[in-house]
Amino acid sequence: MSAGPWPHAGQAGLRLEEAEGEPPLRQAKELDGLRQERRKLADWLRKGEDPWERFPAAPRSRGELAALRGGWREAADGGSLLQGGFADYALALLSAWDAFGEALDIGGDFSRRARAIVRALREERRLPVYAPFPLQPERTASGDRAPLLQPSADGLLLTGVQPVPAEALLAAELLLAVPEQPDGPPSALLLVPIASPGAELGPWQEGDAALELRLRRVLVPQERVLVQGDADRVRLLLSEPPFAGLADFQRAARELERLEELVGLAFALAERGGRTPELELGSRLGLLVQRLETQRALLLAAEREAAAAPGGVWLPAEVPLYAALAESGAALREAAALLPEAAGWRIAVPVRSAGRSGAAASADAAASGEAALAERARCWSSGRRARELQLGLLAWGSDEQRAAASWSRYPAERLRGLYRSFWQSWEAGRTVGSAQRRKGEDE
Repeated sequence: MSAGPWPHAGQAGLRLEEAEGEPPLRQAKELDGLRQERRKLADWLRKGEDPWERFPAAPRSRGELAALRGGWREAADGGSLLQGGFADYALALLSAWDAFGEALDIGGDFSRRARAIVRALREERRLPVYAPFPLQPERTASGDRAPLLQPSADGLLLTGVQPVPAEALLAAELLLAVPEQPDGPPSALLLVPIASPGAELGPWQEGDAALELRLRRVLVPQERVLVQGDADRVRLLLSEPPFAGLADFQRAARELERLEELVGLAFALAERGGRTPELELGSRLGLLVQRLETQRALLLAAEREAAAAPGGVWLPAEVPLYAALAESGAALREAAALLPEAAGWRIAVPVRSAGRSGAAASADAAASGEAALAERARCWSSGRRARELQLGLLAWGSDEQRAAASWSRYPAERLRGLYRSFWQSWEAGRTVGSAQRRKGEDE
């Protein structure tokens, strides 16, 4: 069963034509839900409260930094198309690059282009989305991999298949980090207009991403090329404060929200099944609550210990922020893995209560509530939310990579110096004390 592409012919990324053909059965229900929600949020973007007024481009106070935790999803009243946080992540990256880009400039192009892009996005109310997944090369007729990037007189030509999050349904621009060689590190940063000629948005045919953007010699204008041929600069902009600090603060807040939802769902399933008194399950649920409270404390510390960088932009404290990110991936997967056990592997079947009354209707209502919980558990265990967790591992790195990122920001040398000073003081005090005791004994 083939899936026809969705030609992206909308103005500013706000209208999609319906697909020709039928997507795979596994995706059909989800894609239909995405279309419906997209229509609702597209209308909100046109007529509702302006989220650009609520999203601080670069926070100038601790209060504005705290507002980043809600982002566009909060402005959209929790719209799940924005739940992944990839739109917030793109906005936070671009805002930080606008604020701090001059520190990287040699010829001045990067900061000038970043500033112009942010200004245009805000003035035209266009939404960018970050796609952190690797661009897949296309195969030529001979079976070779087609080059991802080719130079052009007006910019760069981009070819490949880009897995994208569901937020791409609302986006006008896609922020990509692209390798110049298929197996190399990303060395170019591009902002690609989704409605470009040669770009087709459709359901992802391989793996578990929500959608794919198929790119066939899509022209990326030179003004949309932020970095070219510099893998070190791309890594710096995507992973190091101050350039990535605001975006990583956004990501930590979103992962905390997911963990809160999972822990609450695990407790609800255990209570429905009468399993909360069980010692082993109760202990594991308790440990999850401890991890959740630790995440909250670390994120709060990152916010409370924030400070203004040169230029007046407030940045979260690095050590607690990256300590939170180092733990959140494992905590999310542990919580998701506990859901079937908390549910007792029970599959609830929805029951229609029309025409029934009394005890029968109450039993039907209870079964319906149980079915809703079971459906949420299935979604986290094997459905769309489970794929989001897996994509998070692909996008943001393994637990080992997260731990290494956290450790690299830990003030180890300063703490070692404090440790050495303590023992030197202790040894000096012990020597003085011994001398005084000996003097007293002699007298």
